[in-house]
Amino acid sequence: MIRTNEYERMRERALEELDAMLESGGAGLAVWHLMYIQDKPERKYYPLIEASLRSKQIDQVIAGAYLAVSWKLKEFAPLLLLWDGKGEADRNVMKAVHTYLSDREKTLAEIKQGSPEMFGTVKIMHNIRNPDALDWEILLSSFDLLLGVEGSQNLLSDLVFASVRMLESGTPSPEIKKELRKRFNRLDPDMPVDDSFLHEELLKRFRAFLL
Repeated sequence: MIRTNEYERMRERALEELDAMLESGGAGLAVWHLMYIQDKPERKYYPLIEASLRSKQIDQVIAGAYLAVSWKLKEFAPLLLLWDGKGEADRNVMKAVHTYLSDREKTLAEIKQGSPEMFGTVKIMHNIRNPDALDWEILLSSFDLLLGVEGSQNLLSDLVFASVRMLESGTPSPEIKKELRKRFNRLDPDMPVDDSFLHEELLKRFRAFLL
């Protein structure tokens, strides 16, 4: 990620807001804050994750869940079960985060089995930071499944986004990079997606990482 003056200004603002949240009880975490702190776990912000996951506001719950994924904080997995909202998509995301934090091997197994739960996993993968071998296997297996599913273009676009974000955060082994290149070559650059401009830009960045 290119660190511009604007980025640094927004990062300073985000950190100020996060510190203010810590002083006022922990409420208020938003997804936009995450890009400034996701890359490296900071224990001082753990109370913000807990407060968010205990919130009744779905936007705060999602922000806390995403940050827990970025930092692989297994201890927060039980709090994902507190969400009792009615939205099916939200429940799927909460379940995916719970499984990922509790047992990533189970996450991988669900993907390989083509379990419906894996679609929630695809929606959270762009938050994975400092990916290890298991994370890369989760990504590759997700591509393998969705490349064979008709009508999965938007989910594949989500995986392209996740790939770029993971590659920004960590360098895979030469073998993993080779396998990613194989999946990239199977993608249809002209497949219909909701945001074709963003998808095209993400494909360019994905390709650049694989050169």
